[in-house]
Amino acid sequence: MTVDIVMVLQGLRLLAAGLLVAACGYAIQHRNEHVAAAFIWTVVSLTAWGWLTMLPNFFGPSFVTGFSQTVVSLGAAAAGGCAVVFWFVYIRRYTGHRQYATTRRVLVMLSPVGVDLAIRVLMVTPLTSQVAPVSGVLAVVYTTLYLYLAALFVLGIYLLFRLAQRYRQVPTMQVAVLGVVIAAPVLAVLVSTLTRPVEDGTTVSMLPVDISSLGFLLSALAFVYAIRTYSLFTTFPEAEYVARDEVLEDLTEALFILDPSNQIVDMNAAATDLCQQPAKDTIGQPIDAVFNDLSHIPTDGVQRTTLQTPTGPRQFEISASALQDGDNAQLGTTLLARDITAKTTREQQLAVLTRVLRHNLRNDIDTALAHTNEITDPDVRTTIRSKLHSLAELGTKARDIDEVVSKAHEPREDVDIVSIVQSVTEQLASEYDCEIEVRAPEELRIVSHRWLLSRLLTELIQNGITHTEQPTPRINVDVECANRHDGPVTIKIADNGPGIPAHEQTAMHDETETPLEHGSGVGLWLANWITESLGGKLAFDQREPTGTTVTVTLWPNSTSS
Repeated sequence: MTVDIVMVLQGLRLLAAGLLVAACGYAIQHRNEHVAAAFIWTVVSLTAWGWLTMLPNFFGPSFVTGFSQTVVSLGAAAAGGCAVVFWFVYIRRYTGHRQYATTRRVLVMLSPVGVDLAIRVLMVTPLTSQVAPVSGVLAVVYTTLYLYLAALFVLGIYLLFRLAQRYRQVPTMQVAVLGVVIAAPVLAVLVSTLTRPVEDGTTVSMLPVDISSLGFLLSALAFVYAIRTYSLFTTFPEAEYVARDEVLEDLTEALFILDPSNQIVDMNAAATDLCQQPAKDTIGQPIDAVFNDLSHIPTDGVQRTTLQTPTGPRQFEISASALQDGDNAQLGTTLLARDITAKTTREQQLAVLTRVLRHNLRNDIDTALAHTNEITDPDVRTTIRSKLHSLAELGTKARDIDEVVSKAHEPREDVDIVSIVQSVTEQLASEYDCEIEVRAPEELRIVSHRWLLSRLLTELIQNGITHTEQPTPRINVDVECANRHDGPVTIKIADNGPGIPAHEQTAMHDETETPLEHGSGVGLWLANWITESLGGKLAFDQREPTGTTVTVTLWPNSTSS
C-alpha cells in the first residue's frame, strides 16, 4: 500500500469524523423539535461508534494497546448496537408510533446490547486485559444480537417505506438515505472484520485495507444530505394515528368503516351510540342489517335519510368515501352520518318565512296602499304610504335573499368581469338620473357566477345611487387585477353619498344583528352574503369630504386577460 493511499484513507477518516460531529451539533440545535431526542441519540451513538472504530487508524495500532484497546473495542461495540436501536426508535417516532417508543420500551430494546456488553466485559482476562476467544455458546449470543439488530433495521426500513407510500411529502429517496445512515457503517465494519485462515493456523483479514472509515463517511454524507433536503423533525406522519385515536373518537358525527361487502369493520363512539348496541355486537354485521334505510350506499354526493336513534327518528345526511391502497385497489368504504335534523327544520322555517314575506305580506301591503286614498290628512297619508313602501321593499329583499341562496351552490363558469360591470352600470344609468364612470381593462376573465356577480354589483351601485343626498348621484367603478394571471381581482365602487353608518358596518363586521345594532340596510347584508358565496371579501372605507368606497375582492380559481 503506497503512501498516497494511506493519506487518502486518513483524509477520508478525518472527513467522516468531522461530518459526524457536525451532524451531531445540528441535531442538538434542534433538540426542542419533534422527535429530536431520538435523532440526537442516533447521531451521538453513531459519532461515538465511528470515532472509537477509527481511533486506531488515526494514531496507529501502537497507540491503542492492552487495556485501552479492550475499552475502545467494548465501547465501539456498545455504541454500534445503541446506534441501531436509537435509529429504530427515531423511525418509530417519525412514522407516528410514539406510543411504541416510550422511555420504558426504549430501555427494553437496549437491553440486548447491555447483555452483550456485560458478556464481553466478563470475557476480559485479568492477566492480559484482552477479550478471550469466543466459545460456541457465546457465538450463539453474538449471532442472536446481530440478528436482533438486523431485524430492527429491516422493520425500520419497512415503516419508512410504508410512510412514503402514504405521504407524498416523504419521497422514496428519503427512505434510501435514512437506510444508508445505518447500513453503510454496519456493512463496512462487518466486512472489515472478516478473516480467512492461513497455513500456520492463524487468521488474517480478507481485505488489504480497513474500509470501516468509508462506511462512516457514507453515513455522515447521508446525514448531511438528509438534513439539507428533508424535514427530519416534521409532525405530519402522526396525523394518521392522532386522527384515529383522538379526532375520530371525539367526532360528533357517526363514522362507520365498511369492507368491500359493506360489513362493518370499525366504528367510532358516536356510531356506537347511534346503533344502540355495543360495538362488539355490531362489528361484522352488514350495514343494512343494522339500518334498513342504508341498504343503498351513496357512491357520489350525499344521501338524506331518516334513522332511528335513542331519542327517536332523526334526519341524517349520509356521505361515503372509498378506501383505497397505494395501487388504487378498493379496500372498503367510510360512511359518515351527520345529524341534520336541526338544519332541515331551519330550512323549512326559512322557506315558510320567505313565502310569508314574498306573498302574504305583499298582498296585505297592496291592500293597505289601496285604502290610503281614504285618509284625508295628506301628511298622515304620505307617512303611511312611505312605511308601506318600505315594507314592500323588505319583502322584495327577502325574495332576493331566497334567490341568492338557491343559486349559491350552482357551478361556476368563465366570465368577463368588465362586460358584467358595463352591463350593470348601463342598466342603472338608464333607470336613475345619475353619473357613473367606469375605469377597467378591456377584458378581465375569472371563474365566477355571472348572475350572483351581476346581482352583487347592482346592489352596491344602486345603494350608492339611492342613498345620496346630492342633487346628482355620482358613482366611480374601478376594476383592477394586480396579477393578470392568478392574482386577486378588486372592484371599487365609490359614491358621493352620506356614507354607511358606523353601527351598520359594525353589525356586518361582527356578523351580528341585534336590536341595538340594527342593520337597516338589508341590501348590505345581501351583498355580504353574495361576496362570501363567491369566495370574496367586502370592505368599506369613508371618503373625504363625503361618500363611501366599497371594495369587493375576489380570489378566482383562475384569471386571464
